[in-house]
Amino acid sequence: MRTRTTSPALRGLLATVLFATGCHESVSPRRGRQGPEFWEVPAQALAFTVQPNNSTPCPSTIAPPVEVTAVDNQGQAVPDFTGDVTIAIGHDASAAGNATLSGTKTVAAVNGVARFGDLCIDQVGSGYMLQATSPGLTDATSTAFDITAAPPTTGDLIVTTTTTGSNLPTGYTVAVDDRPTQAIGANDHVTFSTLAAGDHSVTLVGVPSNCTVNEANPQKVSVPAGGTGHADFTISCVAPPPTTGDLVVTTTTTGSNLPAGYTVMLDNGQPQGIGTTGNVTYPGLAAADHMVALSVASNCTVSGTNPRTVTVPAGGTGHADFTIDCAPTTGELVVTTATTGSNLPAGYTVMVDNGQPKTIGTTGNVTYPGLAAADHMVALSVASNCTVSGANPRTVTVPAGGTGHADFTIDCAPTTGELVVTTATTGANLPAGYTVTVDDRLQAIGINDRMTFPALAAGVHSVALSVASNCTVSGGSGRMVSVPAGGTAQVDFVIACAAPPPTLVFTQQPNDAVSNVSLAGSCTLPSTRGLPTTVSGQLTLQDNLGQTVNFTGHVTIQLGQNTGGGTLCGGPTLTFNLQNGVAEFNLSIAQGALETGTYTLVARATVQSSSLSVESVVFTISLVT
Repeated sequence: MRTRTTSPALRGLLATVLFATGCHESVSPRRGRQGPEFWEVPAQALAFTVQPNNSTPCPSTIAPPVEVTAVDNQGQAVPDFTGDVTIAIGHDASAAGNATLSGTKTVAAVNGVARFGDLCIDQVGSGYMLQATSPGLTDATSTAFDITAAPPTTGDLIVTTTTTGSNLPTGYTVAVDDRPTQAIGANDHVTFSTLAAGDHSVTLVGVPSNCTVNEANPQKVSVPAGGTGHADFTISCVAPPPTTGDLVVTTTTTGSNLPAGYTVMLDNGQPQGIGTTGNVTYPGLAAADHMVALSVASNCTVSGTNPRTVTVPAGGTGHADFTIDCAPTTGELVVTTATTGSNLPAGYTVMVDNGQPKTIGTTGNVTYPGLAAADHMVALSVASNCTVSGANPRTVTVPAGGTGHADFTIDCAPTTGELVVTTATTGANLPAGYTVTVDDRLQAIGINDRMTFPALAAGVHSVALSVASNCTVSGGSGRMVSVPAGGTAQVDFVIACAAPPPTLVFTQQPNDAVSNVSLAGSCTLPSTRGLPTTVSGQLTLQDNLGQTVNFTGHVTIQLGQNTGGGTLCGGPTLTFNLQNGVAEFNLSIAQGALETGTYTLVARATVQSSSLSVESVVFTISLVT
């Protein structure tokens, strides 16, 4: 428990300050304690005692951890505070204003301090501020701080080739570290992007035997963070003796359902991709016989021998020309819907082979092209009030090169009904109308009227009628009604209205007055002192339209407000006659010792078993000496 010591003089000054600022709670010493006195000082506000520092976006956390301390009204820490403290973005400095604060955002204070050790913000911005809150304590806002982009950690690498001489190759391949190789021309450049900053090994691959790389191969190249490293290869080539030749493999394909391509393999070596109609060249092969094999899709047939032997002449070109014909392997599926009934939904969803659902109209169609020629499962999802005729899901066969059909017939039952509300009103002082509420829909309705609420969901609905205060609904103004699907429910309200009781009104208010007396007066003064003050006015009995009610009876008047200490002469309560609903009154008030007093008159009457009461405006009685 936090305590604070004060001297008697300081306690007196604190009590004066508390009284002057409107604080009426006592500051008392703890009982049974001698010497300096103590009192408990509760936590009143939060304060950032470790402000947030600049940082980079998530996952980097704000360091050191932010700390928020509970303090009293003098800004001193309150160690016994253990409540929850919640932290949030107080000022969003992101460009779009939608930054997110992550981490543990609500922490229970320990010894009055809440420590947030894993906070981070996901967007850059200058001038962020955090706000700390805790129930019952004043919020705290941190100093401004920035979230800046993390420095780059990668760079680019440009590899350049410059080839001179004769019998130049068409190109090479480049390998960087263990990344996939990339083709590069004989006089070309390629870029490897987003490499980690640091040293990398660059190797030029596929250099023919008649060519020499003039630099180290591989090269060690340093890639700077946020910058570009360079690996330049210069290659010199000479004419080799004519001991090799080239091999060109070509493909020509006809038919349908053509694949994206094939693979060709030379002498059981590395397979290479080739288009359905295209070519691949193998340069620099030994002048000899070579085995060429073409791998094709299962629906395609190679004309002629496969694999086949091709002779590559020295200094020349051998050819392996493949003709392929492909048969269709796919077809299409058309799904159709035809719907009858009522309360039709906007549409349905259809799913083929548990794939991605598609939307289809209540009467419409959807086509699935390029499906494998096989049996497929088709499922239609419909609204709960709709029924699919036949199997659902169902199996549909898609023929190769043809069209399969899944035709669904659906019938939908009604899901809504209507509600009819009627009103029948008798009596006096009838209102212009009422308000009827069905669930949360409000609608005006006449006093003898009929109203229909169409297209309500089948089920139980609440119906309430709001009427004037002088009207009563037979059986209560609220009902629960069950609306049948495709049918009609009806609620009948019978209302009886009566004239409201009259009101008592000061049609002539008492006015301010001056009592010409030398001393405080009374109702029975000696001849040397003045007389009481005379006050007059008029009371009228009125109906709800402000018309005078013809009534004869009595009205009583007594003092209401009485700041002057005055006396109503003739008794604490005076009685006056109401003639045809009007009462004129004259009465005397003896002003008390004060020079000025304020008063009101309270009038009461009983009319038609109703107790009526009204208070006048405030009037003043002044003493003139």
